[in-house]
Amino acid sequence: MMSQLIPVNLPVRLQCFRVPGKWVREEFEAEDKTHTHTYFSATLEEGKLTSYDPWAMRGEFFRIERGNNTQLLTFLDSIGAWDSIDLKEPLQETWDEDVSPIEFKVDGSIFAVSPQPDRLDLDFWEFRHRVQRFLVSKKEVWPHSSPDLRTRFAITRQGPALVISTFTFVEALLASVMIDKALGAKTLKCARPDCGVLFTASNRHKRRYCSWYCGHIEAVRRQRATSGKQRTSELVVPRKNNKSERVR
Repeated sequence: MMSQLIPVNLPVRLQCFRVPGKWVREEFEAEDKTHTHTYFSATLEEGKLTSYDPWAMRGEFFRIERGNNTQLLTFLDSIGAWDSIDLKEPLQETWDEDVSPIEFKVDGSIFAVSPQPDRLDLDFWEFRHRVQRFLVSKKEVWPHSSPDLRTRFAITRQGPALVISTFTFVEALLASVMIDKALGAKTLKCARPDCGVLFTASNRHKRRYCSWYCGHIEAVRRQRATSGKQRTSELVVPRKNNKSERVR
């Protein structure tokens, strides 16, 4: 059976949900006692879903200092579920609890989110490095098993649209990157010297900074530098009548 490519111009709506939950960090000493292993685990809960901007959250992920597990823990709490697992595959032997997925209802459709296995901190850093390589290279492949994104057709006030719903950060990240690729967005590096985060921008909008915050910081720095030069250029010239005159 052949798949058919339908040349239709259909707008895409991306909605990224945060599943309620809490992440914790645990450290275990290696058997040779030369170093410690840091693991992160999450407990997902039933509750109200909240949404986030995947491009903004992607920037937050890129901004975390590598090895700063405190920042990483804060970030994981902000995104909820990291990734989904295939419950049909053999599970970790350490799981002795209920691994049933949690179901959520969105716009009349029911979606299931799997529990989160423990993850080593190095897994997050390596994944981020490979995603960044994927963004800047045309030859790199997606550094992860591609999840099946939840898609559906919807009728909006503007007409039919394809709705993509994500419930894990990896899904949201994949969706945002693929949309960037489809739009032909350019990958740039933030012009703020102490940031340097990779971000994408379309050809229609020229951007130098990854976020409004970085642009604001640089504007403040330029203003202070200009004010400082003006102050240092002021000279005090003594007059003959023992009075001083301030000149520029």
